[in-house]
Amino acid sequence: MREEELYPDIERWLNGYIKSKYKGKVFTTYESSKRNISAIIESLGEEFNLHKLIPYYEALELKVDIVGFVFRKDTVGILIIEVKRNKITLKDIAQCLGYAKIINPLEAYIVSPVGFSPHVFKLLKTYNKSNLLKYDEKQNKYIKPCRWDMNSKSVRFGSCLI
Repeated sequence: MREEELYPDIERWLNGYIKSKYKGKVFTTYESSKRNISAIIESLGEEFNLHKLIPYYEALELKVDIVGFVFRKDTVGILIIEVKRNKITLKDIAQCLGYAKIINPLEAYIVSPVGFSPHVFKLLKTYNKSNLLKYDEKQNKYIKPCRWDMNSKSVRFGSCLI
């Protein structure tokens, strides 16, 4: 299975997750692997006033696999998901961590239907190095590496390494 084949189900899951967790908020999600987040914000700019809410948006030349925007009164929150078809490696975590440090999303996930490499599992579980996943010191936010369940088409929260 190609990574791109996972995107529609993961975007659908993100839609349901946002609808459930951020009840009553206006939101939208995108499969954004081939389009910079800056371009998506540009296209949403006038309708949601994103140019003012994210003044640095032009610098966001990042192609995160799935992105969600949650609109509040005078703010916008972003959720990102990086998708991997193979086991999640340290390189994959570094990529997602870079995106998260730049975007500072409400939530950041990296998901794979086959889980994690033995090295990632060992570092995060055996050696308790979850600090490697932290992207916001002030708000204590971490990337959530999780297994994607192909049957239920959802994140298996019990499998997350944080």
